[in-house]
Amino acid sequence: MRRAAAAATVVFVFLASMSFVASFDFPKAHGLEMSYSQTISQDTTWTKAESPITLPGNVLVSKGTTLTIMPGVIIYCNKNVIQVNGTLKVLGSNDDKVVFHTNNRIVNDIHEQSADISFGDDSSDCVIENAILETMGFTYYHCRNSIIVNNNYFKDSTATTNSGHVRVLPTVRGPGNAIITNNVFTSRIQLACSASVINNTFNGGGIDASDGSFLIINNTMIGYPSSPFRDGYGISTGNNNVQKAVISDNRFSNYVEACITVDGPALIQRNFIQNTPTNDQFKDYPFFGIHIDGSSPLIANNTITNAGIGIDIHDQGFVLTRPIIEYNNINNNVKFSLYLGYPARSGYNSPDYTVRSDIPASNNYWGPNDQGINQTIYDSKYQSSLGTANIAPFLTSPNPNAMPNPDASSPTLEQVPPAEYYQATSDNNQNIVLTKIGNLTIYPNDRINVTTNLASASTNVTFLTRGDLGNFDFVNLTIPRSAISYGTTPKVFFGNLSAEDQGYTHDASNYYVWCTTNFNSYFFGASTIVFASSSPNVIHFVIIVTAIVAVAAAGLLLYNRKRRKEAQQK
Repeated sequence: MRRAAAAATVVFVFLASMSFVASFDFPKAHGLEMSYSQTISQDTTWTKAESPITLPGNVLVSKGTTLTIMPGVIIYCNKNVIQVNGTLKVLGSNDDKVVFHTNNRIVNDIHEQSADISFGDDSSDCVIENAILETMGFTYYHCRNSIIVNNNYFKDSTATTNSGHVRVLPTVRGPGNAIITNNVFTSRIQLACSASVINNTFNGGGIDASDGSFLIINNTMIGYPSSPFRDGYGISTGNNNVQKAVISDNRFSNYVEACITVDGPALIQRNFIQNTPTNDQFKDYPFFGIHIDGSSPLIANNTITNAGIGIDIHDQGFVLTRPIIEYNNINNNVKFSLYLGYPARSGYNSPDYTVRSDIPASNNYWGPNDQGINQTIYDSKYQSSLGTANIAPFLTSPNPNAMPNPDASSPTLEQVPPAEYYQATSDNNQNIVLTKIGNLTIYPNDRINVTTNLASASTNVTFLTRGDLGNFDFVNLTIPRSAISYGTTPKVFFGNLSAEDQGYTHDASNYYVWCTTNFNSYFFGASTIVFASSSPNVIHFVIIVTAIVAVAAAGLLLYNRKRRKEAQQK
């Protein structure tokens, strides 16, 4: 009985204690810990009530699926990747940001797997808005659709190693379009697609742009020359594949290479550029305001001051630089306000970097000292092989409109000067200037050659080109008639294939050859414009008759000499 009573007492106490536990309101464990390598295959929303969310492994958002992250959500990514093959909508608010935390780091100089948001080929309608991304970026390597990146703070993901420094950079590549507005960046962003980059602040870092067209407007860009990365360029469109760039109404300072460097068609207007080197820094870095690398932009209504060199211009191999520079304030720069060629530096003192063309640079303000203006311009008066900067007439007082004006009407890509200029070399070493308009990629550093073929009475203009699968490419080439020794009917070939749609016209000075084509496979190789004779047999006949006449004339001359000699002997 005693044992039974004791057992009953134990049971009672246990049940009573369980009732107490059930009635006690313990603090709930917050956060949603995802299962490792989880795949999200149906529309999902992460809310603040589930926050913080910890990712112990990578997360995949499947094609056709949307992951929505609502205001106030905190996500601990650790070193994991959110792979988006569907749609990601990060929808923070001004008052309640979405926050991404990571613990990206370097171990033994090896960059471990980094937390990242990675967008796949099939992702679409993606938005990152009102978020804080700490030591974390995003990659969109095959952007086919648009992505909106608005009002975020990208905290620089930097780490020091024994061999240098590492950054995780926001990157967008592909044929799609990126809209990047109102963000704060502390690292560079890499763009290899068309993009609008408007009203952002870069506290260190900048923009590397290629393979597309770009509107870069109303940004504040500050480099840090003393940082480990030295922030070489504010905006760099240093790539032959840039179709068009508008760089307007921005403010720049403190980039050791250049605030702006362009390699492709561009409109550069209403920017304020103040690049201030110290004497020690200027020994190693040029601190250009604007660096023009083998392209022909329109540079108008900018203020460029306190730079090492205000505007530096050089040809790039066989790409000729013919910018238009007008209505700018270019004054109070350390060494020169305008420099044709590249200042002597290891690797850059090749003749290919000199400027062979005269540069139109009238109606600019160069400073108050009329007598000293020419001394601030490095051109043919310093080195006879250079072109001449034509600065007359010049402004005698600063242009008040040469400043950013966010209230002005937004510039468009249609305002970008379309022409590019190339130097071709003929088989008799004649230098020929070709003018190109269009989006077809030409690699002129591999030479444009003009060769004649007497046997076929034709002339070939050959250059290296690239065409990507599915790209619709067009080109107009202006070719001086004086360069074409034989042939009057041009035809364009990509490799051995004739361009789909093509034609030409001409006047007394030039041939104007155009073509359009849609590449159904990747193409990289030689393209040729063949100038064939409309009646080669006639030319062959003329050549043969000319040869016969020449031989007959030579024979007659020898015969007459022999007759005179015989007459003298008699």
